[in-house]
Amino acid sequence: VNLAGVLDAQGNAGTGSVSSGNFSIDTKRPEVTVTISDERLSAGETATVTFTFRESVTGFGTEDIQYDTSKGTLGALTAVGTDGKVWTATYTPRPDIESADNTIRVNLAGVQDAQGNAGTGSASSGNFSIDTKRPEVTVTISDNRLTAGETATVTFTFSKSVTGFTKDDIDLTLANGT
Repeated sequence: VNLAGVLDAQGNAGTGSVSSGNFSIDTKRPEVTVTISDERLSAGETATVTFTFRESVTGFGTEDIQYDTSKGTLGALTAVGTDGKVWTATYTPRPDIESADNTIRVNLAGVQDAQGNAGTGSASSGNFSIDTKRPEVTVTISDNRLTAGETATVTFTFSKSVTGFTKDDIDLTLANGT
């Protein structure tokens, strides 16, 4: 307040200025970034999911995390450091899953910052794929009744593209031929 020009009841003029003490304003709601360490999960793999808040928060728990539990599981949350800003959890895909579209979301409604600002809405990780379904093969033969001198074509049809399949992978012990 600039006191120049201010008079009291007796006509004494004010001088100088007076200010309040310093104060802060925080009306920004909590925000989070969700990242996953591996965007392509296959059989036997896990990924670390990191939840990074803009500021320290309270009230954040596994009940705030949304994902398709039929495709995988999320382990316990672990705080990184002591400031309440970063948390991690391990995501483990379930066996026999093929899914190209997966995300992990945080519902911010139950999360608060130190000033009591409640979160709203949700934040989502980027998309990641899961392929824990192992390849399967169907073997067919072009002729089921072979006689001396005849040949047949054997076809190996895999459920998905494979690499590393060679003649050495074929078991001929019961084939009675070559």
